[in-house]
Amino acid sequence: MPTETPPGPSPPKNPPASVAPPRRPVPAAREKELGLARWILIATGILWLGINGALFTQIESDAQRLVQEKVAEFEKSGIPYDPDSPAQYQATLTRHFTIVLGGSAALGIALIVFGVFVKFFPVPCTVSGLLLCIIATVAYYRYSPEMTTWNWTWKIFTILALLLAIYAVLASPKAQKPPQKRAIFIPR
Repeated sequence: MPTETPPGPSPPKNPPASVAPPRRPVPAAREKELGLARWILIATGILWLGINGALFTQIESDAQRLVQEKVAEFEKSGIPYDPDSPAQYQATLTRHFTIVLGGSAALGIALIVFGVFVKFFPVPCTVSGLLLCIIATVAYYRYSPEMTTWNWTWKIFTILALLLAIYAVLASPKAQKPPQKRAIFIPR
């Protein structure tokens, strides 16, 4: 027995492009960009941890050097100072340097965590990492300018690398939202 076709117009075999559902992104393309952002965040975090770990071993010598420079400046200008004040100043500098380097180590750990979660939250993780690095750099300069004036090079490198990670995330198909479907309202 022949099959009967339902009454009415038959559906088109190839719907127009405007009606076709959005294509899903190719997983390989998404993985490439998000993988780049992931490794940039993890490498940046390891860089922050490594450099600050190396600097942590030099806290005492850096503080002592700065105190000797300050004492030489006072002696050269003839300004009298309390003999106990260099020891107090060195203790204060050591405390400041420890806080600055501890905060940098915490930032390095945060960047590594952002790198782990970048596949789930691509834009928030990369933007948060960049903003934390910028805020930390400004705050550390404000808090302890002796500590941050010489290491601008690697901080600028870090910020540029994080900008590259944001660019990679925004270029990934996962960050681009598919067009919203519009509901058709048909009055009765």
